[in-house]
Amino acid sequence: MTLVQVVVSGLLIGGVYALLASGITLVLGVMKVVNFAQGELLMVSMYATLLLNDGFGVHPYVALPLVTVGMFLVGLVLHGGLLRWTISGGHSQQIVLTLGVAISLQSLALLFLGGDYRTLQMEPFLGGSLQVGGISIGTTRLAAFVIAVVATGALLLLLDRTLLGKAIRATAMDSNAAQLMGIPVQRVYLVTMGIGVALAGTAGAALMPIFSVYPTVGVHLLLMGFVVVVLGGLGSVAGAFLGGLIIGVVEAVSSYLISASWSQAIVFAFFMIILLVRPQGLLRGDVA
Repeated sequence: MTLVQVVVSGLLIGGVYALLASGITLVLGVMKVVNFAQGELLMVSMYATLLLNDGFGVHPYVALPLVTVGMFLVGLVLHGGLLRWTISGGHSQQIVLTLGVAISLQSLALLFLGGDYRTLQMEPFLGGSLQVGGISIGTTRLAAFVIAVVATGALLLLLDRTLLGKAIRATAMDSNAAQLMGIPVQRVYLVTMGIGVALAGTAGAALMPIFSVYPTVGVHLLLMGFVVVVLGGLGSVAGAFLGGLIIGVVEAVSSYLISASWSQAIVFAFFMIILLVRPQGLLRGDVA
C-alpha cells in the first residue's frame, strides 16, 4: 500500500467523521448543548442498519433513509422528553443528562444485543474496489464519502437558503431577539436536535458496511467527533467537514508510517498543536 493510497483512504473515512461532527456542531451552535450521547446514537443507527439487513434483507444503502428518518424522530423525542427541560439550566445538567442517555444506550445494547463485534456482509457489487490511476478505492468507503458530501451539502443549503435555516441561524445568534421577532425558538430547538441526531443516523448507516459494531463503538467515534468540531471551529458545518478530512488523513497516515496503536495519540497531539496555533478553529461558525 502506497502513501497516496493511505491518504485517499483517510480522506474517504474522514468524510464520515465530518458527518458525525456536523450533528454535534449544529446542536452546540444553536442550542449551546454538548451532546455526549451522539456517539451512542450513531451506535444505535449502526445496529438498526445491521438488524434491518439481517432480519429483513434490506440493503444498508436502502436502509439509510429509513434509519435517518427514524433517528430524526429519536432526536425529537430526546429533546421533547428530556433536553428541553435543561435548556435554561446550566451546562452541568445537560452534560449529566446526555451522559446518562449514552450510558443507558450502551447498557441496553449490551443487554439485548450482546458484546460481540458484529459485521455486515456486503453484496459483491458494493463490497469490492475500484482502480483509479493505480489507486484502489474501496466502494463502501467511497459510498460513505459521497453520502457525507451530499448530507453536508444539503445541511449547508438548508441553513443558507431556507426560512427554517434562517430561523436556526437567528436563534443561534440570539435566541431572545429571535423570539421577539416571532421565531418559535422552542420549535427551532426541537427540529435542530432532530437534524443533529439524524446526521448521526446517516453516519452510522454509512459506516456499518465498513466498521464492526459493538456497544461501545460510539466512544471512539465521539472522541473523534469532538476533535473535528473544535478543529473545524465551533458551530461551523463547513469547518467540521474540513476538520473531518484532516483528522481522517492524519489518523490513516500515522497508522501507516508509525503504528495503528499510536494513531489516536498522534491525532490528539496534532489537535493540540493546531489549537496552540489557531485556538478558534479553522473556520468561523455557520450557526454560532
